[in-house]
Amino acid sequence: MYNDPLMPSRMLDYRNIIENKYNDLEVIQFLIYIGNEKLSMKNHIIKTNLNFKYNIIDINNIDCNLLNNDINSAVLSLLTKNGLTSKNITTVFKTLKTIDDLNVRKQELEHLMTVAFSRKSDKITIDRIKALVEDEIMTLDINVKEHGLYILGYRDAKEEALACAQKEAKAALVKARQAIINLYKLKNMPQAEIAEVLGYSLNFVQDCLKNQ
Repeated sequence: MYNDPLMPSRMLDYRNIIENKYNDLEVIQFLIYIGNEKLSMKNHIIKTNLNFKYNIIDINNIDCNLLNNDINSAVLSLLTKNGLTSKNITTVFKTLKTIDDLNVRKQELEHLMTVAFSRKSDKITIDRIKALVEDEIMTLDINVKEHGLYILGYRDAKEEALACAQKEAKAALVKARQAIINLYKLKNMPQAEIAEVLGYSLNFVQDCLKNQ
């Protein structure tokens, strides 16, 4: 969810629909904001002959302990200000394990993965959730391969491997340059001979010896 500038108009539309269907009830509207960005949406429309307001609750300001032991809102607690901690993830998972209806439990676990993905969780948090969910994969027939949380984990692992390879390649290049410079300066070896001895191209050797 993001700060939608059209939200006040949408909430007014919802209000009209509710009022038309349940015109004998008093309507009090609440919007729960779960976005990553700081809440900046308006909660009113003030115009000539129109004064409309509704309530906004920023879940980022709610204590996770108010929600994490309740089956109906356990996953929602992960979106709170202190929700995505290892302790709370474990508490929420234990709560979901008490759900007897396997279809409902599967749905809630999928919500849990979606929440972690939407919050751009760090690798440790993602790995923690994966470890817990994997115990239930076979029982609940959860398809994780196409889930954003696992795609994110694969992408992060790929980027980490690429960064490591680049670091190693850079170190090898520095070592190769130094070897070429040493042979050229200390041994007075011709560039063509250096290329042959070390197995590098002559152009590479010449590039390494520029400004020497």
